[in-house]
Amino acid sequence: MAERARRSARAMGVGGTAFLTAFVAGWFGGIPLPRVDVEWDHRSGRTEPIAAMETGEELALVYIGSSNCYWSNVEGLPFLVRDARSQLRPRARAARYHFAAVGIARDRDVDNGLRHLRKMGEFDEVMTGRGWLNIGVLKYVYEDLPGPAITPQVLVVRRWLDRDTVIGIREEDVLLRKVGFTEIETWVRQGAYVPGLVGLEPEGSAQQ
Repeated sequence: MAERARRSARAMGVGGTAFLTAFVAGWFGGIPLPRVDVEWDHRSGRTEPIAAMETGEELALVYIGSSNCYWSNVEGLPFLVRDARSQLRPRARAARYHFAAVGIARDRDVDNGLRHLRKMGEFDEVMTGRGWLNIGVLKYVYEDLPGPAITPQVLVVRRWLDRDTVIGIREEDVLLRKVGFTEIETWVRQGAYVPGLVGLEPEGSAQQ
């Protein structure tokens, strides 16, 4: 038994010495060491372009809905919101506007609001929590750009992004507001036309 222990100790000593020798030799270039590269995967699975951050004029599609609103959860609404984004984005860029998609959930519970917005596809900015006191709801329904306190609704706003002096959004005005599922559906099906924007008219649009 004692002899076996001595042999094990000698083997461990030889092995440790060999490992240390190989490590030192490898460190100084004598023996090539295996290389392990670690790379973080930052891909989010996003399929739509991310909004630009440079100074310039921007067109923003703003969706306001709620996880506890019946009409905000009609089966076809997510497809309509996605279609609106996919129609407006290339036309905005062709007319030299930046484009951004903003999602606002009129939910008191943040998690419920985020789940609702994820159903609507990809946004560049989202706001949820505090119900009707949500800062996005206050801005686009009650205060700066007031409209009906109804969900769902979709707005198209034009604004100026300032990154050169004091960072901010200026000269924001509502070009279009569609309230309720039926209005949103009709608007999207007719080509998501935005009045008053030269170069943004869809081909064959009714322009109404």
